[in-house]
Amino acid sequence: MTKRLAIALTTAMTGATMAATPAHATAFGIKAVVIQVATTNWLQVAEVQALNTIGTNVAATTNGGVATSSGQYSGTGYLVRSGAGNTINGTIGGNYFSGTASQWIFHSDSTSTSEFLKITFASAQNLQSLSVYGRTDCCATRDVYKITLLDASNGVVATFNNQS
Repeated sequence: MTKRLAIALTTAMTGATMAATPAHATAFGIKAVVIQVATTNWLQVAEVQALNTIGTNVAATTNGGVATSSGQYSGTGYLVRSGAGNTINGTIGGNYFSGTASQWIFHSDSTSTSEFLKITFASAQNLQSLSVYGRTDCCATRDVYKITLLDASNGVVATFNNQS
């Protein structure tokens, strides 16, 4: 079972899902999404999907999305399995130890809350939803995210936190 944090772009939260209200169903002019852990722990993300108002996943590499990070886990044999690009490959994987590249995740290089994963879109977008998929083979307690939406000048448009 794939675990997902779904944000329908509002500040109202219900558990790990941030629910939409009609007045706040779209976030306008979003150029990037920054994902951090909300508590001191490893940041692990399997996939990020950002749907614009016509349903295109603008986070995907195939649509011009670019993923960067503050650093990635580089334990013996795991560097390639930990890259930021694993989160926008269009495949909801989540098994870090899989031998299949489409299953790999982003894994931070420390447990600091300053670790980040940043997804930058090809152009500013009006988003209707954002989904962040966590690791599936273990460690679901680490799926406590702080998510920040940025405009084209890196100004903060909104911040969401699913920490209880």
